[in-house]
Amino acid sequence: MQQARQTPEQYLEEKRIKQLLQRIVVSLLEARPENPESHIVTLLSSQPKNSEESEKWPTLAGRSHEPVQKSAIGGGALATGRRQSAINPSVLLGGSVARRKAMSSKMTSSTNVEIRVVPKDESTFAQLEESVKKVDLFSFLQDEQRRVLVNAMFPCQYNDGDVIIKQGDQPDNFYILNSGKCRVLKKTGDREQQVAVLSPGHYFGELALISGSTRSATVVADGHVDCWAIDQTTYLGLLKEGHDKKRQQYRALLKNLPFLKVLQDYEILLVADALCPVNPSKGEEVVKQGDKGDEFFIILQGECVVKKKEGDGEPKEVGRIRSGEYFGELALLNEAPRAATVIAGDNCKLVKLDRASFHRLLGPCSETFTQNMKLYQSTK
Repeated sequence: MQQARQTPEQYLEEKRIKQLLQRIVVSLLEARPENPESHIVTLLSSQPKNSEESEKWPTLAGRSHEPVQKSAIGGGALATGRRQSAINPSVLLGGSVARRKAMSSKMTSSTNVEIRVVPKDESTFAQLEESVKKVDLFSFLQDEQRRVLVNAMFPCQYNDGDVIIKQGDQPDNFYILNSGKCRVLKKTGDREQQVAVLSPGHYFGELALISGSTRSATVVADGHVDCWAIDQTTYLGLLKEGHDKKRQQYRALLKNLPFLKVLQDYEILLVADALCPVNPSKGEEVVKQGDKGDEFFIILQGECVVKKKEGDGEPKEVGRIRSGEYFGELALLNEAPRAATVIAGDNCKLVKLDRASFHRLLGPCSETFTQNMKLYQSTK
């Protein structure tokens, strides 16, 4: 007798697909390869064959500190900093050192990770928040997540000659230099040479938050140095908590959208994971008539005005799109320029999908999109 076919949900759970995808993402963020497809193939070919060994692969839950794969330059690399010096100073480094920490309170996140809350005055908080915004690894964080991250950062002080992080050490923290200067030393063979100087506002140690790769250089305090830092476990806890909250919030909203009724629950979750928030200011053009279209938008809150220009005339309002409705699909379906301009109203909140995600995830909705496109063309 033929065995009953698994549901998609059962298959994803049995084969631990979610965990596998998380591991792939961690490795891609660590190595930043030019060819991600080739990197993934190499990564999967080295995947442990038994479940016990595969548990050592790092996940976004932050439960393991085993390396996924070393980056192209010996487990770390000099990265492009937002503030430039003669030699690029932003380094992906870190290491275990003794440090003095300020008294702090703690809270427990929904992921059972203890998150410290270190008091900071308004000026310090604002300065740290601006620095965090410049770090590529934090670019996807929403405002609330960024504030929690900054609240959790703790102070570290070092004296002249102190080794803040050492080449070859296992990573622990990410640092933002608050005052003083640091020298970056790189050892090749038996020779160690200075490769950069860090000054206030520079940051280092990003990869400590997502990987177990050893440090690629040494950072030494040049005089008295004050830093702010955050540890790996706290960051990954915040990341997972933020991801879970976003996922459930978007899932609840998406399930109520009529055009997504054809999607199964696991497909809704895939869409929720792929969505990116867009919070335009009032009067901002979200899409512009004639531009190339590469994104699809759903309105979660507020409304948008649709304007269309005919010939040399002025753009005229032709409609309004409200919460629960969408736009941008025509350009993606027809490979055509934007047919109209969409302008954000007051307190407008949107989410968007890029072209690839739109075609990959919303295929089951194609009939709805086609019907609406025909309706639109018949009323032109």
